[in-house]
Amino acid sequence: MVSVVKAAGWITVLILPLVVFLSPLAQTGDGPSPEMQQFQDRLAPPATAFPPSQADQGAQVYYLVCMACHGDRGQGLTSEWRELLGPDDQNCWQSRCHASNHPPEGFVFPYLVPALISPGLVARFESALDLHNYLRQEMPWQAPGSLTETEYWQLTAFLLRANGIDPGVYPLDARMAATIPMRASLVPGESVPLSADDFWRLAASGVVGFFAILLVKWMYQTFQLHRKNSTNPEKPA
Repeated sequence: MVSVVKAAGWITVLILPLVVFLSPLAQTGDGPSPEMQQFQDRLAPPATAFPPSQADQGAQVYYLVCMACHGDRGQGLTSEWRELLGPDDQNCWQSRCHASNHPPEGFVFPYLVPALISPGLVARFESALDLHNYLRQEMPWQAPGSLTETEYWQLTAFLLRANGIDPGVYPLDARMAATIPMRASLVPGESVPLSADDFWRLAASGVVGFFAILLVKWMYQTFQLHRKNSTNPEKPA
Protein backbone atom coordinates (compact mmCIF):
# COMPACT_ATOMS: atom_id res chain seq x y z
CA MET A 1 0.00 0.00 0.00
CA VAL A 2 2.83 2.38 0.88
CA SER A 3 4.58 1.63 -2.42
CA VAL A 4 1.42 2.48 -4.37
CA VAL A 5 1.12 5.82 -2.61
CA LYS A 6 4.79 6.62 -3.29
CA ALA A 7 4.39 5.73 -6.97
CA ALA A 8 1.36 7.99 -7.30
CA GLY A 9 3.30 10.80 -5.64
CA TRP A 10 6.22 10.47 -8.06
CA ILE A 11 3.84 10.41 -11.03
CA THR A 12 2.21 13.63 -9.78
CA VAL A 13 5.59 15.31 -9.29
CA LEU A 14 6.69 14.40 -12.81
CA ILE A 15 3.45 15.03 -14.72
CA LEU A 16 2.13 18.20 -13.05
CA PRO A 17 4.94 20.56 -14.22
CA LEU A 18 4.55 19.24 -17.76
CA VAL A 19 0.82 19.95 -17.73
CA VAL A 20 1.39 23.46 -16.35
CA PHE A 21 4.02 24.14 -19.03
CA LEU A 22 1.90 22.94 -21.94
CA SER A 23 -1.47 24.43 -20.92
CA PRO A 24 -0.69 28.03 -22.09
CA LEU A 25 0.41 26.67 -25.45
CA ALA A 26 -2.84 24.79 -25.80
CA GLN A 27 -4.83 27.93 -24.96
CA THR A 28 -3.04 30.37 -27.26
CA GLY A 29 -1.60 28.29 -30.06
CA ASP A 30 -4.93 27.12 -31.48
CA GLY A 31 -6.93 30.31 -30.94
CA PRO A 32 -8.03 32.44 -33.91
CA SER A 33 -6.21 35.65 -34.73
CA PRO A 34 -8.03 38.95 -34.02
CA GLU A 35 -8.64 39.37 -37.76
CA MET A 36 -10.09 35.87 -38.07
CA GLN A 37 -12.21 36.41 -34.97
CA GLN A 38 -13.65 39.61 -36.48
CA PHE A 39 -14.33 37.76 -39.71
CA GLN A 40 -16.12 34.96 -37.86
CA ASP A 41 -18.14 37.40 -35.74
CA ARG A 42 -19.34 39.41 -38.74
CA LEU A 43 -20.30 36.30 -40.69
CA ALA A 44 -22.09 34.65 -37.78
CA PRO A 45 -25.87 34.25 -38.11
CA PRO A 46 -27.90 36.89 -36.30
CA ALA A 47 -29.15 36.19 -32.81
CA THR A 48 -32.88 35.93 -32.39
CA ALA A 49 -35.40 35.93 -29.59
CA PHE A 50 -37.93 33.24 -28.80
CA PRO A 51 -40.52 33.33 -30.09
CA PRO A 52 -39.04 35.33 -32.99
CA SER A 53 -40.88 38.31 -34.37
CA GLN A 54 -41.49 38.80 -38.07
CA ALA A 55 -38.49 41.15 -38.19
CA ASP A 56 -36.32 38.58 -36.35
CA GLN A 57 -37.21 36.01 -39.00
CA GLY A 58 -36.46 38.61 -41.66
CA ALA A 59 -32.96 39.02 -40.22
CA GLN A 60 -32.39 35.32 -40.95
CA VAL A 61 -33.68 35.77 -44.51
CA TYR A 62 -31.35 38.74 -44.99
CA TYR A 63 -28.41 36.72 -43.66
CA LEU A 64 -29.05 33.81 -46.02
CA VAL A 65 -30.13 35.66 -49.16
CA CYS A 66 -29.07 39.31 -49.09
CA MET A 67 -25.94 39.71 -46.99
CA ALA A 68 -23.39 38.47 -49.53
CA CYS A 69 -24.23 41.36 -51.88
CA HIS A 70 -25.58 44.06 -49.55
CA GLY A 71 -23.14 43.61 -46.64
CA ASP A 72 -23.40 42.37 -43.09
CA ARG A 73 -24.54 45.81 -41.92
CA GLY A 74 -26.62 46.71 -44.94
CA GLN A 75 -23.82 48.95 -46.18
CA GLY A 76 -23.88 47.69 -49.77
CA LEU A 77 -21.08 46.03 -51.70
CA THR A 78 -18.29 48.26 -50.40
CA SER A 79 -14.58 47.61 -50.85
CA GLU A 80 -14.27 46.95 -47.12
CA TRP A 81 -16.95 44.28 -47.23
CA ARG A 82 -15.45 42.56 -50.26
CA GLU A 83 -12.02 42.51 -48.63
CA LEU A 84 -13.52 40.83 -45.59
CA LEU A 85 -14.88 38.03 -47.77
CA GLY A 86 -11.41 37.01 -48.93
CA PRO A 87 -9.38 37.19 -52.17
CA ASP A 88 -11.50 34.66 -54.06
CA ASP A 89 -14.64 36.79 -53.66
CA GLN A 90 -13.21 40.30 -53.93
CA ASN A 91 -13.70 40.72 -57.68
CA CYS A 92 -17.26 39.69 -58.46
CA TRP A 93 -16.99 40.99 -62.03
CA GLN A 94 -13.96 39.04 -63.22
CA SER A 95 -14.08 37.00 -66.41
CA ARG A 96 -15.99 33.71 -66.18
CA CYS A 97 -17.40 34.69 -62.79
CA HIS A 98 -20.18 37.29 -62.95
CA ALA A 99 -19.03 39.05 -66.12
CA SER A 100 -20.79 38.79 -69.47
CA ASN A 101 -19.06 35.46 -70.14
CA HIS A 102 -20.33 33.87 -66.94
CA PRO A 103 -21.10 30.11 -66.80
CA PRO A 104 -24.56 28.99 -67.99
CA GLU A 105 -25.87 28.78 -64.45
CA GLY A 106 -24.44 32.21 -63.50
CA PHE A 107 -25.53 35.80 -64.01
CA VAL A 108 -24.11 39.25 -64.71
CA PHE A 109 -23.46 41.10 -61.47
CA PRO A 110 -24.22 44.84 -61.15
CA TYR A 111 -21.39 47.24 -60.37
CA LEU A 112 -23.53 49.31 -58.03
CA VAL A 113 -25.12 47.44 -55.09
CA PRO A 114 -26.82 50.02 -52.87
CA ALA A 115 -26.95 50.14 -49.10
CA LEU A 116 -30.17 48.82 -47.60
CA ILE A 117 -29.76 50.23 -44.12
CA SER A 118 -29.47 53.94 -44.86
CA PRO A 119 -31.64 57.01 -45.42
CA GLY A 120 -31.25 56.32 -49.13
CA LEU A 121 -33.51 53.27 -48.92
CA VAL A 122 -36.05 55.09 -46.77
CA ALA A 123 -36.19 58.02 -49.19
CA ARG A 124 -36.76 55.72 -52.14
CA PHE A 125 -40.17 54.35 -51.11
CA GLU A 126 -43.38 56.06 -50.11
CA SER A 127 -44.61 53.25 -47.86
CA ALA A 128 -43.66 49.82 -46.54
CA LEU A 129 -45.98 48.31 -49.14
CA ASP A 130 -43.94 49.92 -51.91
CA LEU A 131 -40.78 48.42 -50.40
CA HIS A 132 -42.36 44.98 -50.21
CA ASN A 133 -43.61 45.13 -53.78
CA TYR A 134 -40.19 46.14 -55.04
CA LEU A 135 -38.47 43.31 -53.16
CA ARG A 136 -40.98 40.78 -54.48
CA GLN A 137 -40.66 41.95 -58.08
CA GLU A 138 -36.93 42.65 -58.32
CA MET A 139 -35.06 40.68 -55.65
CA PRO A 140 -32.96 38.68 -55.26
CA TRP A 141 -31.04 39.99 -58.25
CA GLN A 142 -30.28 36.59 -59.77
CA ALA A 143 -33.76 35.14 -59.21
CA PRO A 144 -36.49 37.79 -58.69
CA GLY A 145 -39.60 36.52 -56.97
CA SER A 146 -37.97 33.27 -55.83
CA LEU A 147 -38.70 33.77 -52.12
CA THR A 148 -42.01 32.88 -50.54
CA GLU A 149 -44.53 35.60 -49.82
CA THR A 150 -43.96 35.00 -46.10
CA GLU A 151 -40.21 35.55 -46.53
CA TYR A 152 -40.76 38.79 -48.46
CA TRP A 153 -42.90 40.13 -45.63
CA GLN A 154 -40.32 39.02 -43.06
CA LEU A 155 -37.58 40.77 -45.01
CA THR A 156 -39.69 43.92 -45.30
CA ALA A 157 -40.24 43.97 -41.53
CA PHE A 158 -36.53 43.51 -40.90
CA LEU A 159 -35.51 46.35 -43.22
CA LEU A 160 -38.06 48.66 -41.63
CA ARG A 161 -36.75 47.92 -38.15
CA ALA A 162 -33.10 48.17 -39.26
CA ASN A 163 -33.83 51.65 -40.66
CA GLY A 164 -35.46 52.82 -37.46
CA ILE A 165 -39.08 52.42 -38.59
CA ASP A 166 -41.39 50.48 -36.30
CA PRO A 167 -42.97 47.63 -38.28
CA GLY A 168 -45.69 47.24 -35.66
CA VAL A 169 -46.66 44.51 -33.23
CA TYR A 170 -48.61 42.36 -35.64
CA PRO A 171 -47.17 40.65 -38.73
CA LEU A 172 -47.12 42.86 -41.79
CA ASP A 173 -49.52 42.36 -44.67
CA ALA A 174 -50.55 44.52 -47.60
CA ARG A 175 -53.19 46.44 -45.62
CA MET A 176 -50.91 47.25 -42.69
CA ALA A 177 -47.84 47.96 -44.81
CA ALA A 178 -49.75 50.59 -46.79
CA THR A 179 -50.24 52.57 -43.56
CA ILE A 180 -46.52 52.67 -42.63
CA PRO A 181 -44.82 55.70 -44.23
CA MET A 182 -41.17 55.54 -45.19
CA ARG A 183 -40.16 58.71 -47.05
CA ALA A 184 -42.24 60.84 -44.70
CA SER A 185 -40.39 59.36 -41.71
CA LEU A 186 -37.18 61.14 -42.67
CA VAL A 187 -36.25 64.18 -40.64
CA PRO A 188 -36.79 67.34 -42.75
CA GLY A 189 -33.50 68.51 -44.17
CA GLU A 190 -31.76 65.20 -43.47
CA SER A 191 -29.24 64.46 -46.19
CA VAL A 192 -28.96 61.08 -47.87
CA PRO A 193 -25.29 60.05 -47.65
CA LEU A 194 -23.44 58.64 -50.63
CA SER A 195 -20.69 56.13 -49.93
CA ALA A 196 -17.24 56.59 -51.46
CA ASP A 197 -17.70 53.45 -53.56
CA ASP A 198 -21.03 54.69 -54.90
CA PHE A 199 -19.53 58.10 -55.66
CA TRP A 200 -16.68 56.72 -57.75
CA ARG A 201 -18.91 54.28 -59.57
CA LEU A 202 -21.35 57.04 -60.42
CA ALA A 203 -18.45 59.27 -61.48
CA ALA A 204 -17.08 56.50 -63.72
CA SER A 205 -20.53 55.99 -65.21
CA GLY A 206 -20.74 59.73 -65.94
CA VAL A 207 -17.35 59.75 -67.69
CA VAL A 208 -18.26 56.72 -69.79
CA GLY A 209 -21.60 58.30 -70.68
CA PHE A 210 -19.90 61.56 -71.68
CA PHE A 211 -17.51 59.83 -74.08
CA ALA A 212 -20.33 57.69 -75.42
CA ILE A 213 -22.24 60.86 -76.33
CA LEU A 214 -19.15 62.27 -78.07
CA LEU A 215 -18.74 59.03 -80.01
CA VAL A 216 -22.37 59.02 -81.13
CA LYS A 217 -22.10 62.67 -82.15
CA TRP A 218 -18.94 61.99 -84.18
CA MET A 219 -20.54 58.97 -85.88
CA TYR A 220 -23.63 61.02 -86.74
CA GLN A 221 -21.59 63.88 -88.22
CA THR A 222 -19.45 61.42 -90.19
CA PHE A 223 -22.58 59.74 -91.54
CA GLN A 224 -24.11 63.07 -92.55
CA LEU A 225 -20.91 64.13 -94.30
CA HIS A 226 -20.68 60.83 -96.15
CA ARG A 227 -24.34 61.08 -97.16
CA LYS A 228 -23.84 64.64 -98.43
CA ASN A 229 -20.82 63.65 -100.48
CA SER A 230 -22.60 60.63 -101.96
CA THR A 231 -25.68 62.62 -103.02
CA ASN A 232 -23.73 65.63 -104.34
CA PRO A 233 -20.60 64.32 -106.00
CA GLU A 234 -18.13 66.90 -107.19
CA LYS A 235 -18.16 67.48 -111.00
CA PRO A 236 -14.85 66.88 -112.75
CA ALA A 237 -13.11 70.05 -113.92
